[in-house]
Formats: sequence, structure tokens, C-alpha cells
Amino acid sequence: MVTLNDDQIRIRKLSPEDVKRDIDLMLWSFKLQGIRRWVGQPYWDEESAAAKYSDKLEGFPRLETVAEHSWNVADSVILLAPNFPYINRSHAVELAIMHDKMEIRVGDWNPLGKDGTGNRGHAFNQSRQATKHEKELDAIELYVRRLRPEVAQLHRSLLLEGIECRTPEARLVKAIDKMQALAFILWKKGGTVADRHLGFLIRFTEKNDRYFPPLRAHSQELLSRIFEAAAKHRKMTKKALWRELNDVSLYMGAEQLPLVVVDGLDEFVDETCDPSPGGSKLVRLRKAFEELAGRPAAHTGIEAYRQLSDAINQVEDQQWGSDYWDPPRHLPPDASTKRLYPIAPECMYPVPGYAGVDVLVAKDHVVFISRYGAIEAQEKDRDDLLGELTPFASRRDKVIFEKPDVEGSGVWDGKNRG
Repeated sequence: MVTLNDDQIRIRKLSPEDVKRDIDLMLWSFKLQGIRRWVGQPYWDEESAAAKYSDKLEGFPRLETVAEHSWNVADSVILLAPNFPYINRSHAVELAIMHDKMEIRVGDWNPLGKDGTGNRGHAFNQSRQATKHEKELDAIELYVRRLRPEVAQLHRSLLLEGIECRTPEARLVKAIDKMQALAFILWKKGGTVADRHLGFLIRFTEKNDRYFPPLRAHSQELLSRIFEAAAKHRKMTKKALWRELNDVSLYMGAEQLPLVVVDGLDEFVDETCDPSPGGSKLVRLRKAFEELAGRPAAHTGIEAYRQLSDAINQVEDQQWGSDYWDPPRHLPPDASTKRLYPIAPECMYPVPGYAGVDVLVAKDHVVFISRYGAIEAQEKDRDDLLGELTPFASRRDKVIFEKPDVEGSGVWDGKNRG
């Protein structure tokens, strides 16, 4: 097991100028898609003529292939991974190269659905997500049967890691995969993006920022550039365009589906809400922690997560009744909800230096869950959000709740490092 010291896991802070340079390079790299092989060479006259004719029909930039997309993801991993010393760069590049290979069998799925909102596509629809996941698993098994035994296990392992998205490397690749979609939209469409498409991109980016939070500045820079291009195309300011999109129904769609995306614990700590018979949200959160403390120690992180969710729901059902369930699909800044909602598993982030610990990030708190079932909640340090100055494991003064795993070990036990 490799143990990293605090200096090795420290994340280098990037300035806004650094982020802009990274995005500029990601966009510049799309130019390679316009360089065709074989064109104009001997013995390729007929093919060269056909290629030039097709270029006239579609023009550049053209719609990218899955292979081109995968190369751009891998290229961006090489660009961005050095900022995160705890990332195994070579392994992340392997994941990037392989991440969409099963689309040879399953095709490039439409995340938006027919209505373009994502509510009926796998972007936000859990049923569609489950169907896509099942078909990808089937495709992996069919694929590895074609391989020699000595390489089959490696390929299966890489493909499964990519779709399960539990390791820091897989989460980094997933985040860059989604960022590349934003980059291509900007590169191909410029400012000709429809209102509903812009609305979808707001929600889509908000969801995907959770895969690897340290890259949020990059995705937000891309989203900002898309808005700037759209506003310029419409001859209006970005602020005016945002006001036009401020009608939530425009990009959420009329149909409100069950829980897909919830902004973590953001609403668990709202002390400003009106007092009720069950107490404020903060009081009810403490009641949920008390309920959680009385339950048996968990054996796994999944079991601990389920206990946390059940404790929250039990307290809130007592407050509002089990029929009151109206989670937000997108939660703008300063918005509020009455009920506390459990955090979606996709909102778990990796913790630098602790491969066996995930963190659930909220507005005022962070909750850590180990793979063995330990839980710890801390107050958030707004001056050190990523644990760069003081490692999370050293912030004993910030701890508001902790519960060991079945072996009596806490979140920061050495067994959770590897």
C-alpha cells in the first residue's frame, strides 16, 4: 500500500488565468480533428476526392466521432491531471482511452431524450440510466470474450472502473468527459444554442461538477463562454440572457420526475427557515444524527450511507409526513426547500490521500463515509474548502458527529488510505 504525506496530496490552486489557458488549449486541440490522414497521397485519389466533397457538405468543425472524443478526453487528462498529485496519471489516461469503447456495441446514447430536457434521457432519468448501465455491462462481457485471457481481466477491470466511477481517477475522467461535451458545443455551435439547450446545460453541468469538484472552475468557465457566445449572437448581455432563462419551467420541463439530483446537504443547515413544531432544519439534522448514532455500526460504506439516508427520512417523515416528497431538480443560489433530502450517491467526492473515504459536500458542512462504514460530519472551513491548509483528518475542532465502523475504526484510520 502506498501512503501519501500531506505535501503529496496538496492540490495546487489554479488562478482564473490558469483555468482560461487550460480551456483555450482544450479548444485549440479540436483543430486536430480537421487534419485528415492519407488525403492527397499516392493510391488514395478516389478516397481523397470523396473526403474533400464531404468536407464541402458538412464543413469544419464537423460532428466528432466517438474515437475523436476519446482522444480529446485523454489529451485533457494529460493536461489537467498534473494539478492533482494523488491521481495516477497513467491509469487515468488508460481509463480515458477505454471509457467509450463499448459504444461500438451500444452506440452513442442521447442524454437529452426526445424533448431535449434530459428528463426522458439518461442525463436525469434514473430508469434510462439503469437501462444504459445494464446494456454497458452486457457489452463489456461480450467484448472481453473476444480477448486473450491474459488481457481480458485488464480490459474488464478498466471498463468496469470507468462506469462504476468510484476511484479518483475514474471520477476525474468522468468530469473531463462531460467537460469535453461542453467544449465541443462551444467549438461547434458557438452562440447558436437554443434556450432549452442552455437550460439543459445549466442542470447538466451542475450535476457533473460533483464528479470531481476541483475541476468546477474549468466547467464553469466553459459554461460562461457558451453563455457569452449565445448572448453575443442574440445581441444582448449575459445578464439579460440569464434573466430570460430564469423561468425554471423553461429548462426543467413540465413533468417533475422522482429524485435525480439534489444539492447534497445544502439545505440541511438552513437555520434561517421558520421554526416549526419539529424545529429548524439544523435542529432536525441533529436529531437525524442522534437517530443515526443509535443504530448498529455499519460494515460497509453503502450500509452507512443507507443508515444516514434512513435517519434523515425518519426525522423528516415525522415532521412533514411520508407523502411530502418534492425534491428540487435544480437548486439555484439562495433557494430553499422545506424538507431535508438525502444526498444522491453521485454527489460523493474522493478525498485526497484517502482512497477509502468519500465526502459529501454541503453549504456549511461536509460528511465523510469510509468504505468500511465509518461516518464523520464536520463544519466546513470556508477559507480552506479542499483541505489544502489543514488536512480534513486534523480538523478535530470542526467535528460535530462521528460514528466508527463495526471494527471500532474511524474515518481517518490508516486502513482507509489505500
